Amino acid sequence: MGKYWDFPSVDFHNPHDHPVYTTYGQGVSADMKVDEIGIAPRPLQKEIPLYGGFSHSLRSAKFWAQHKGRPIVLAEDTDFLKLLWKEWGNEADRLDIAYQPGEQACWGGIMVCAETDALAQEWYGEMAWLWDTWMKPFGQGVPQLLVGSPETIKHRIAEVGKEIPLDEVFLLLPQGILEPAKLNASLELFAKEVMPAFKSD
Repeated sequence: MGKYWDFPSVDFHNPHDHPVYTTYGQGVSADMKVDEIGIAPRPLQKEIPLYGGFSHSLRSAKFWAQHKGRPIVLAEDTDFLKLLWKEWGNEADRLDIAYQPGEQACWGGIMVCAETDALAQEWYGEMAWLWDTWMKPFGQGVPQLLVGSPETIKHRIAEVGKEIPLDEVFLLLPQGILEPAKLNASLELFAKEVMPAFKSD
């Protein structure tokens, strides 16, 4: 209970009437009345990263720096990336927020990995249709494209990693768009051929 809220509220009922709650859960009666709530167990991580959503501006990046949050930045322009990482760090320094290189933000892009660049581009075409049809009309630019053979993708990640410190890479996958066999093949190839190249000691 807080100053302006309480949960579960008096006579609160779960609006999703389904027997799974009473069969496998606790704190919910047969008529979906919620009597109590549980707390998830503490994770194994000592510190849980706070991701600040997809960021396209220095203003949002600096806002997340105030909370030690990592904005997800899918930009291709390395000059912009360097500036954003720098400004995030300046804001954190101003507030005496400790951080390690690479914790400023999370970089990445759309990932499709195949044996050849040509095949990866062919598979990406299915997601490109979605972007052209639904994203661009609403002003959403195309993210960094990590599309190609393992060598092509490794080269681009390494190239960006020389410009800004990378602690992790965010992959936007065409799940639900690319047929499962192609998506699985892309993920497996990335895991086997690309990830080992960036394994930390």
